[in-house]
Amino acid sequence: MKHKFLFVGGHHRSGTSPLYGLLCSDRSISCFRDTGVIEDEGQYLQSVYPPNREVGGKGAFCLDDRAFLTEQSSLVIQARKKLMWDNHFMKIQTASLLLTTFLICCPDTLVMADDAEASHPEYSVVTQGTRELLRADGSDFVKILVDASNLGGNEVEIAEITFAPNYVGGGHPHGSMEIFYVLSGELTHVVNGKGATLEPGMVGIVRAGDTVEHINNADVPVKTLVIWIPGGEIERSFGGAQMQPIEPLVIEDMAR
Repeated sequence: MKHKFLFVGGHHRSGTSPLYGLLCSDRSISCFRDTGVIEDEGQYLQSVYPPNREVGGKGAFCLDDRAFLTEQSSLVIQARKKLMWDNHFMKIQTASLLLTTFLICCPDTLVMADDAEASHPEYSVVTQGTRELLRADGSDFVKILVDASNLGGNEVEIAEITFAPNYVGGGHPHGSMEIFYVLSGELTHVVNGKGATLEPGMVGIVRAGDTVEHINNADVPVKTLVIWIPGGEIERSFGGAQMQPIEPLVIEDMAR
C-alpha cells in the first residue's frame, strides 16, 4: 500500500493538538491513538531525536542547539531513517494517509522562556486602531485596527477597509488567509474566478496564494472588516504607503 504522510507541526499552545484530534476523528486516516504518552505526540514515540523535555521543555527547547534539526543534521542518515520508520510509523500503517505531530520553532512567534514558561507579551487591552490611509485617488480608505504594535504579536491583523463607489480592484494573491466581513454596502468577492456579492453580515474568504478580486458596483461606499491570519499582510499590501498614526487610547487602572 502506498502511503501519504501528513505532519502537523507547531510550537506549544499553537493549536496542533485540536487540529490533530479533528483529523484523527476521520477513521480513514491512520494516527496515534491511546498511546499513553502526552497528547499522543509523535516526539515521545520515537528514539531518533531528543523530545522537548530533554532539551529544556516547553518553549525553552527552541533555545537548545540539540533541537535545531535541518537537512544537514548528523541524524539524517539511512539507518536513522529506518529506525524512525520502525519505531514510529510501523505502528499505524493501516490507511493510505499517516498522521503525526511534531514540534517546531517559529522565529516570528517564539517568545523567550523563563523557567520553561513563555513570558507574557505587552499589548493594548483596548484600542481605536494604530494608523490609517486614504489613497490619493480616493479608491479606498484603510484603518489598521490591530497589528503587532498593539497586539504584542503577529498572530493576526485586523483592518477596516472602505471601498469607494464603483471601485474595481485587480486580481491579486495574499501571503496570509484573508477574511472579509461586510459591514455596509455590497461587495463582489471573486476567488479564482468564482464568487458572489456579499451583503452586510456576509463573509468572504480567500486562502493564501489564491487570487482574489473585489468590486463595488454601487454608487455608495462599501465598508468591510478584514482579518489576516497570520499577520504580515499589512506590510506586504501597504508597506510603501504613507499612513497617519492614530492617537492611542488612555487606558485607566480599573482594578478594585
